[in-house]
Amino acid sequence: MRTKHLASLTELLLKIEQLEIEIKDPAAFAEKVVLLVRSNIELINEKILIDGFSSQEEEINFFKIEKPKMLSLYFFYNCIYNLEAFKPKHGVSELKEYLLNKKVEINSFSVENQVFYKYHNSGSTRFDTTYFYRGKFDIKTSITCMYLIVDERFCTFHCYLTSKILANQMISSYINESLLKLINQTNISTSNNIEISNSPQLNWTGSYFIHRVGVCTARRQSNK
Repeated sequence: MRTKHLASLTELLLKIEQLEIEIKDPAAFAEKVVLLVRSNIELINEKILIDGFSSQEEEINFFKIEKPKMLSLYFFYNCIYNLEAFKPKHGVSELKEYLLNKKVEINSFSVENQVFYKYHNSGSTRFDTTYFYRGKFDIKTSITCMYLIVDERFCTFHCYLTSKILANQMISSYINESLLKLINQTNISTSNNIEISNSPQLNWTGSYFIHRVGVCTARRQSNK
């Protein structure tokens, strides 16, 4: 199961890189990637039903490490689509406020799930059986309405949370980079007495995101 999933993820990342070359508009690119990732997730879910897992260890590894890589792609590009599609069209100050409000949303999610954030970042395996083995529902660790949207045939609640954490790390980096571009553009325009009438494009490559997912995963595994 793990080998098949890794092959599927590798193929998906190559397709994303190709889309990045073909589509220059960030919102259109993100929309295409969301549809592509969703299709791949559905295929993975079918394989789970057909093949299952050979051991508890394999299942835990899949829901702790492997599936969050795929699912975080979906969350990340879905967020990027919304950021790009609904951002203010005019005014640097309006765009800055818009991006900062998105950061507040991410920080709120971190606070609401701070216990699991600490576990995730620690690299611990102590509660892996509870968190990443299906059928191990624990009301003390899953007392949130988000639990209701997780289909336990294909995911665990904490697999979902792990995916959101990975995606939020990337989204936060995207926003920080975009804010830095705004600051730099504002400084340049001010020094040259140029008025900025349109919001700058928030380009951020799929390749960079792919690299960041690999780095985050490697760091967690090295901490074990």
